[in-house]
Amino acid sequence: MHVSFGSLVVGSRLLRWGVLVSSAGCARFGYDLGGSELGSAGAGAVLQDGSAGSGGSLQGGAGGTGSPGGAGPSILEDGGAAPSLSDAGTQGDAGWLPPCRGGGAFAEPVVLDGLPSPPLFGPSLSADGRTLFFAASGDLYSARRARIDDTTFGDVRPLSSLNSNLPELTPRLSRDGRTLYFARDSDGTGFFRDLMQSRRPSPGDPFGSPSALTALNDPFYSELSPEPSFDGDELLFSSSRPGGPGLFDIWRGRRSSGPSGGGSFDSFDSFGDPQPVASLSSPEDDSGVTLTGDGSTAVLSSARSGGLGSRDLWLAARPSRFDDFTLEANLTELNTPENDTDPAWRSDGGELLFASDRSGASLLYSAVRPCQR
Repeated sequence: MHVSFGSLVVGSRLLRWGVLVSSAGCARFGYDLGGSELGSAGAGAVLQDGSAGSGGSLQGGAGGTGSPGGAGPSILEDGGAAPSLSDAGTQGDAGWLPPCRGGGAFAEPVVLDGLPSPPLFGPSLSADGRTLFFAASGDLYSARRARIDDTTFGDVRPLSSLNSNLPELTPRLSRDGRTLYFARDSDGTGFFRDLMQSRRPSPGDPFGSPSALTALNDPFYSELSPEPSFDGDELLFSSSRPGGPGLFDIWRGRRSSGPSGGGSFDSFDSFGDPQPVASLSSPEDDSGVTLTGDGSTAVLSSARSGGLGSRDLWLAARPSRFDDFTLEANLTELNTPENDTDPAWRSDGGELLFASDRSGASLLYSAVRPCQR
């Protein structure tokens, strides 16, 4: 297997591309080594083996944005009615779960049930671990589960106020449950994405019209996979802009004033001053990162050497949020030779969600580890 890279100028923009060649075939991609995450306009997935995937626009595609088939049940596995999003404010979405202690190895990953048809990408959990946000065929959705140990979701709903005629992807919720960060195709080509945000008055309200994080977006490159810090002062994200060591690297935007400086989540200013995070970046593709609530442990999706496949999940840690990360290990119990991407911690660190095309289509998975409180 080998990878070829190239670039060309489209109008005033630099287009970066690659081709992954293996014994099974060839897959093209627009921003990283995820051959299953690029679709042409109106086309289905292009899988790593070069075959056509399931219909609909992919996370990186520019196809139609209609709801995928199999919209999932409106009742939960135990037969009870799924909690509605209007209940979220009283069910603790804005309060984080008590952190797990001791860590430990992850159990075997389990597919999340009750969700739309694949391809699925970008899982993210609310602070109470019960509301799931994700991307399906170019649109953003939410779903609910009755308990944090459930792997079956119900009450699947499109986020209509956020979805557009361009693909949306990689949603991530803030600590207070009132801001959703995500990425949107900026021009319909599938090669350029911008970071967006949408606010709502409370966790039980609909999200408002989204706006671009203009201070973090580079019009000539791509940004995706936003990850807000627990205190709301920083936003980690992945970008293809120059300044890092690889095709896509991890970057950080900061606020000059924010909640940790005494401000409220309603009054803090915009993120700015994007800088590369050298301790999480490599010469290969680094396409997304997630932090535990205390910011001490990260899981990174990366194509760096030493992994099992195209993109793997890696564990990194640091003594405090003011220190650099140290790469700890490849999460071999979770990874496969296929693409394992879009990691997202549950707020207590006892569960990790991620996307993987190990089955031939991109699905969402849950992996739990021992949680002592």
